[in-house]
Amino acid sequence: MRGSWNNAKQILELNGVGRFPGNDSRMAVISLTSGICHNVSCSGVSKKPLSCDDQCLGFKSQHICAHTIAAACFNGCLESYLCSYTPRLSTLVNSSIPIHTGRKDNEKRQRKRTSNGLRDVSGDSAQHIPEDIGTEQKTDDLEVVFIRDTAACKCYGCNGAVRSKPSEDPPAAPYDIFLRRKEYRVYRKKGSTKMCIAKTKEFVYYHPLKACLPKEITRDELIISANTRSRLEASHHEVIWREFGLSL
Repeated sequence: MRGSWNNAKQILELNGVGRFPGNDSRMAVISLTSGICHNVSCSGVSKKPLSCDDQCLGFKSQHICAHTIAAACFNGCLESYLCSYTPRLSTLVNSSIPIHTGRKDNEKRQRKRTSNGLRDVSGDSAQHIPEDIGTEQKTDDLEVVFIRDTAACKCYGCNGAVRSKPSEDPPAAPYDIFLRRKEYRVYRKKGSTKMCIAKTKEFVYYHPLKACLPKEITRDELIISANTRSRLEASHHEVIWREFGLSL
């Protein structure tokens, strides 16, 4: 349990907990040991964690892990979450039983000795999460872009599709624009249940709606190129004013 607590603290220090795009009942929590992002299910008004995904061995064995602890702390319900946790009796019993209990002497195998040399981890697939991942995201500016000028097909916030492929025409004004910025994108690999986090920042696109933006994004200005500004219509100005109180 101490290890889970220390890992949860490290995850929070890295700003490694966030809302799951398009689903209020889930949280995305980074892994400290691999380049994936765990999916933590939550419930109720307090968003108290219920479970971690199938990729988390810690939750499978203990029914609690660093990811659920970090999510509970992020949602402000850590005390109630820990009070509701009940250790699994079978896990406690099994952990105290020697591994060779019940075997005959001739069935017990001696542990193979391995070299104590340092292991080369330069080729490991585990991804290092930059320490300033959270602060960098908060300082990135949102830019107004026309969907037609991008390859974007859906909103990263609500996951709503605006077209099925980049060659199709975008919706009519004012929803033919996106707000974009660079983030460490969270995504699911095709044909896999694993959630991954990009190694470098990539452009993500949001509808020009407050409801689609993460709560930590607060902006009093937007970046608009001269070319984009010259193509904006009155309806675009209206939606930006209504949603953000900004005059373009």
